[in-house]
Amino acid sequence: MQLTYGYHASSELLEVSTPMLTRLRDLTDWSTHLGVLDGQYVMYLLRFAATSGLSSLVHVGSRLPAAATSMGRLMLCPKSEPAIRRLYKDSPTEAVQKILDFRRQDLKSDLIVSIGNFESGLCSVAAPIFDISGEMIGAISTTRMTDTVPDSILVQTRTAASQISRALGAR
Repeated sequence: MQLTYGYHASSELLEVSTPMLTRLRDLTDWSTHLGVLDGQYVMYLLRFAATSGLSSLVHVGSRLPAAATSMGRLMLCPKSEPAIRRLYKDSPTEAVQKILDFRRQDLKSDLIVSIGNFESGLCSVAAPIFDISGEMIGAISTTRMTDTVPDSILVQTRTAASQISRALGAR
């Protein structure tokens, strides 16, 4: 039953997110993504490329280090400090400290904006996706090669994430 529920929940997440991420991409002309936390990594489940300009080259199925991406940093926030230390137990102490420092900073916002952290010139804005229980089950991001983030991108990314969450039963 647990396996069936996991499949149904992920299928529903993809089904609900697809039209909303397509619409977000069309409104912003930034690439849009859906990802989930997979241990120390973000697993990319959906990607809709921007139609013009340079954008993200991440593909569906890619796994990138969570601590280096806006979606990953966002999804690490709900984890406690001891949980993060356990997750990164084989990493150098200074790397774990950097992750914890980012987490303390990231907890102050409902969006994570990253400019050039993962790739020089790449800007990414991530917003959380919640399920009916209020648990963060994933995140979306808008990404483009730029050094500035218009306020409209922040608003539209936040709005799309909220719409996906509500469609999944979140309050």
